[in-house]
Amino acid sequence: LVTLALSLAAAETVLRWWVDPSRVYRTIRPLPAVSGFHNALRFWEQHRANGPSQVGHDPLLGWDFDIQGDRIRGVRPATWAADDLGIVALGDSFTYGNEVGPRENFSALIDARPGFRVLNMAIPGYGIGQACLKYAYYGTEHNPDVVLFGIYVDDYHRTSLGFTSSAKPYFVISPAGLGVLGQPVPTPAEQIGGVQRQLDQRRSVLWDALQSLWLKATTGPEQEAAYFDATDLIVTELLRQLGDSLGSHQRLIVIHIPRAEHFVDPDPFRAAMGKRLKGIYEALDIEHIDLEVEFLNGANAQQVFDRYYVHRSSGSVGHFSTAGHQRVMELVLQR
Repeated sequence: LVTLALSLAAAETVLRWWVDPSRVYRTIRPLPAVSGFHNALRFWEQHRANGPSQVGHDPLLGWDFDIQGDRIRGVRPATWAADDLGIVALGDSFTYGNEVGPRENFSALIDARPGFRVLNMAIPGYGIGQACLKYAYYGTEHNPDVVLFGIYVDDYHRTSLGFTSSAKPYFVISPAGLGVLGQPVPTPAEQIGGVQRQLDQRRSVLWDALQSLWLKATTGPEQEAAYFDATDLIVTELLRQLGDSLGSHQRLIVIHIPRAEHFVDPDPFRAAMGKRLKGIYEALDIEHIDLEVEFLNGANAQQVFDRYYVHRSSGSVGHFSTAGHQRVMELVLQR
């Protein structure tokens, strides 16, 4: 008994003082509350020493750029001529154009074509719900001819999370319909304090770690199916409301964006999310450009992986490369 007690005490000490909390509380994707807490811990670990920046905090959206301006990426005025085809682009970092130059993302490439004007309102890290909220709050005033919505497969998962790269609004379905929770979003400093208080209240990190392992081991197909069914309802209602908000002269086009790894080593969970998303587009009769299919038109899977995505020096694979953005631009213009 003494040996066991000393071993438990040693394990508790190691976990409490030498193991990052995010390694103890592993993300479990079919359980949004657990996954969101894991993300909050990673945020706390990254920013607790020097404090997070307040730049970009938005109490309605979680974060945004150019909050005092027109909230678009680019230097041209947020207006268009009467004979231009006006486009508002929504989405996350793929649409925003991470890892390429400011004029190399597909929105900027379309904008450079005569007769087109694109306002890029995408923001890195956004889920489907945040993008829809941004359009409702700040995009409708532009009265675009086309809403071009880049939906990366992971955006499906972000929709029901209250914390991804930072705290954010999230969505639930109740008998009253679609509801948004988490507003006003706390400031980054408040988020740090909230996580710290939760960690201070822990009685035993070892017990929490064992519970986390048990939860991960017992979360199976039943919980995964329940997660997908609940998230489908939320995403469906978000996209339905976005479509219903458009006038008869306006057109919604979704760009379905897969991860690079999908073409060479697909992850089953993300593949299931992609399949769910495409089922929702079909059910709502939403016009969409399926890059899982279109990228393979004239190239094989390995070529798509090599050419259309950024390959970092670390060995990881990131966002669209310049060639990838060029190809997306071509596909959009064909539509």
